[in-house]
This record gives sequence, C-alpha cells and structure tokens, in this order.
Amino acid sequence: RKENTLIAGIAGVNATRTRGAVSFTVAHVNGKGRQVHVENAFVLSKVCMDMPVNPVDSISRWKHLRGLDLADPDFGTPARVDVLLGADYYEEILLHGRRWGPRGTPYAQRTCLGWVLAGPLQSNESQPAAYTCCMHVEEDTLRKFWEIEDYNMKQPVLSQEEKAVVQHFASSYSRDECGKFIVPLPRKSGVVAIGESRTKAEERFIRLERSLKKKGAFEEFAEVLQEYFKMKHAEPVPGEDLNQPRAEVYYFPMHAVRKETSSTSKLRVVFDASAKTSTGTSLNDHLLVGPTVHAPLIDVLLRFRQYRVALTSDVSRMYRAVLLPENQRDLHRFVWREDPCQPIKDYRMTRLTFGVSASSFTTNMALRQNAIDHKESHPLAYQVVLKSFYVDDCLTGADSVDEAKKLREELQKLFNGGGFTLRKWKASAQQVLAGIPEGLVDPKRTQEIEIQNDYTKVLGVLWNAENDCFRPTISLPDEETPLTKRVLVSNIARLFDVMGWCSPAIILMKILLQRLWENHLSWDEPVPTHIEQSWKRWRRELPRLRDHLIARPYFPKSVKVVSIQLHGFCDASEAAYAGVVYLRAIDSERNVHVSLVMAKTKVVPIKRLTIPRL
Repeated sequence: RKENTLIAGIAGVNATRTRGAVSFTVAHVNGKGRQVHVENAFVLSKVCMDMPVNPVDSISRWKHLRGLDLADPDFGTPARVDVLLGADYYEEILLHGRRWGPRGTPYAQRTCLGWVLAGPLQSNESQPAAYTCCMHVEEDTLRKFWEIEDYNMKQPVLSQEEKAVVQHFASSYSRDECGKFIVPLPRKSGVVAIGESRTKAEERFIRLERSLKKKGAFEEFAEVLQEYFKMKHAEPVPGEDLNQPRAEVYYFPMHAVRKETSSTSKLRVVFDASAKTSTGTSLNDHLLVGPTVHAPLIDVLLRFRQYRVALTSDVSRMYRAVLLPENQRDLHRFVWREDPCQPIKDYRMTRLTFGVSASSFTTNMALRQNAIDHKESHPLAYQVVLKSFYVDDCLTGADSVDEAKKLREELQKLFNGGGFTLRKWKASAQQVLAGIPEGLVDPKRTQEIEIQNDYTKVLGVLWNAENDCFRPTISLPDEETPLTKRVLVSNIARLFDVMGWCSPAIILMKILLQRLWENHLSWDEPVPTHIEQSWKRWRRELPRLRDHLIARPYFPKSVKVVSIQLHGFCDASEAAYAGVVYLRAIDSERNVHVSLVMAKTKVVPIKRLTIPRL
C-alpha cells in the first residue's frame, strides 16, 4: 500500500522517504522451522549499502563455526540487503544456542532462520571503513553551486598508470585485413581472482525476462540481440570453452534502456560490467580505465560556431567497431534465450562493449590512431578527429559548401579505412549531403517535421540545421508536492547550460537555493511558502527561454569580417558574481557585429567575500 513516511537516520539526519509499506512472512531458506510474520514494513529504494563491506573468506578456519546451517550460506559475498528486521522481532527469531570462539573471532547465534554470524574479523590488511553519511555526500555536491572556481587551463598531466595504459595500447593493438582494430583491454596486476559470476547473471536475466514479458517489450529486446548475432558482434561460447573455470570468465548481467529521443534504436541492451562476483570484484575492477583523449566538450562547441557551413555526424556503433582478441572474449560473456521454454545458453561478445570501463579509452584511441595513420592522405579529416570529436559525436564545418563537401568525403574515407561508419549526417547546407546513401543521413531529415521544430541535440544543445540556430535545452520533470530542498537541487541540476547562455535566469534559482540552505532545512522538509511561490513563478516563465535563439555562426555568413576583438566583462553583487565573453567584429562595410560566446555565473560563497574581491 502507499505510504509516505520520513525515515530518520543516525543523529536524526533525515535519510529518505518511504515508497510504500508491505506485510510479509520470512522463513528459513529451506522452508523449515518457525515462520515470522511482519505486519508493517516500509519499502525503500535501498535498505543500506551492500553487506558485508569487504569480502569475507570461508569460516572453515574457525573450528567453533564449522558445520553450521547458516541462514545465509553466501554471507561473505558483498550483496544487496533485502530486509532489515527491527528489534521488536529479535526475540521472535532467536533460538537457544550460541557458539563462541577465541577473542577477535566472530560468534554464531542460532535463529529460526538458521545460524547468523556477528563480531569482529581479524585481518592482516587494514581495511578502511566503507561507511559514509549520505547527507555529507549530497552536501558536498550542493556546495559546489557556490564555491569559488579555479579553472585550470593547463594540459592535464598523465599519471604513471595513465601513461602505462597509453603505452599498452601503442604496443598491443593490431589491425585485421579490413583495417579494423583488434585491441586487448589493459588489466590491473595484483587483483584478487575475478570469481564466479554466472549465477548472478542468470538470476538477473530471469528477472529481466519476466519484466520485459510483462511490459510487452521482450520481442523488441530480442530483435536487438539478434542484430548482435547477425553482425557477429556476439557469438555462442564454443563448446570446448564452456568448461573453463568459473573464476577465469566473467558474465555480464543485462538490462534494457529505452531512449525515446533516439532517431535510430529506441531500446538498447546495456551490459553491467560493475556487477560483483563471488570475490566481491567486477570486470571493471580488474581493468585500467585510461585517460580522456578526446577534446573537451566546451572546446568542440566553441569551434563548431566558427564555420560558415556546419556539418555533424556520429560514429555508428562505435564501441562495437573494435574487435576483442580471442583471449579476452570469455571476460565478456552473457546468458540468453529467446523463449522461456528453452534452456539458458552462454554467449560472449566479440567486440568492445558499452558498460566496460576500459572501452571508452580504447575506442577513442583507435579513432585517433586511425587518423594518425592516414594524416598524410587525409589531412583535413585528421585535424577534425583530434579537435572536433567528443566521444562518438562529430561537430565540424567549413567556410564554403565545396570545402564542407570535400571534408565530408574525406572523413568518410578515413573512417571506412578503420572499420568505422559515420552516419546521421546533417548540414546547414543541403548540397553538402548530396550523394550520401539515405541510411547514413540523419533520419529526421527524411521525416515531415515543421522546420521550426526540427531540432537535433548536439552535445546537449539543440540545433536547427535549417535556420542554423541553437535553442536552450529546457527539460524539467513534473512538479512535485511537497516541494523540498532535494527536489529543488535535482531540478536545477537538470538544466544543461554548459555555455552559460541562460545563466541570468538559472542563477536566480541558485540564489534561492542558497537562501534555503542558510535556513538549515533538511533534505525532505517542505520549503517555506514564499520560496515555493518564487520557484513556481520561475518554472512558469522558464519555457520562454525556448524562444531565445542563438545563431550558430558567430557572425552573419554574408559579411566579410576584416577585424575581430575579444571582449570580457565581469561583475559581482552581494548575491552572485559573473563573467561573460563576446566577439566583436567589423566587416568590410565598417558594420559592427557582436556575438555572445560564453558566460559563467556563481552564487557567492557562504563565507562572505567583499564585492571587489568577488
């Protein structure tokens, strides 16, 4: 049943609100013994962190604990806590019987659910406590709204580990006869064995199967996986490999993600490479991630505005364009069946997989290496790969239609040579797209959409290729009642405005949030009426920002610019401080053109500074 109750944590800290309430019966896993009926239990998104914090070895080394019928035979593997019984049920589950051992070892207590363990564990290694107060984590995140920022313009210095990952790629990658990259993922040394993972993967698959069947989405999910098999991006595990030790292979649990805004695949398969095994580690824990090698988001967007003719594209199935070597495919297994009546079978990926921590670096390095290998024959495309790609998105352009067309052709040849496919081409001049197969043009181009509504999201910013303008991205969830500090923070954080074009509007709510903070309200306590009214008025006005269009090119395409100046302004008040940069150009007719480049606003620190210092 529905239940909206505030749950208080340690020291009265408000932790969360309940999602509902249930009654249930709990019993021994084998169904024997007394059952305990719980009349009223609150439902939470998460009871607590996974327990135990760190994996616990077998208890067989303690003589006093041998041969016990444990309530949880897998107690030593960190896992989700499903039920937390209160002290009022303690006496009801307790049975006579307790086993003590030497000082510093756990003891066992007999219950109607089986034997349970408690007490200290002696370890040769010092394990830091993994407990943390959620309130402190959220407060630290929130505090960034009004901290003074120190923006580092220097090139990042690679750590020794990152240098080693880069060197690993350079020394280990190869290419097949078609030019496709074959890259082994970099593994950490000195990590515990990966452990058994198939059991959890199969359990989660069965839950996913039931859920998708219930929603009527299983057939769509099956079609996506059939595409994997058809394109040979995944394959059945060969019979001779099925008997490999479970501790030397890794099975992904799967889940489905639906993205309605996608112009291609609405439903996607996501593999969970962070799922823990029997040793409390995951595949991601065993891999080195590597440094970021693509250009920063802001750099790509700033550069995108300098061209008269804009051109965008993305890499089709970018991760799956890079092959896994044979000896690492068994670390990328999963289970699957097309019909619940069929047995569950084992499969494995043959390509890099989204969800694996090392895949992003490896794929981006492959893109860069492909450009470096062909920079003499494709010099224009080489520069674009290094400066105008953000992960799989390309935002580039040229100063004329002919130059843009030449660049597009060069990019296609460069990527084809590395086994990659550029698709979803879009341009501010239709002539640039002439000759591209229909399947590689942005599908929205072929739909009958009113021009003013034909916006494509490019790196979080809406762009209309017809009028070559940006529009602010405004997306807030439905209003929630009651309005709390948690809801306010969540809503404000959703407003993506990396260039600061809407900062004069968004800063108002950040100031409001700081006022709320100074009132020492808890996260889930309703805000004062006057703040709620200000918030609702601001929400009603927010959609007006959609009418505020910003031309993509810095200056009109028809003018010949002869002089450019960069102008910066800054100012501060008792509530906020800001900086803004404009480009000012003079054309051949001596006309002046001004374009907003970027702005930044911050709420003043809680520890007040003088206005001159701000």
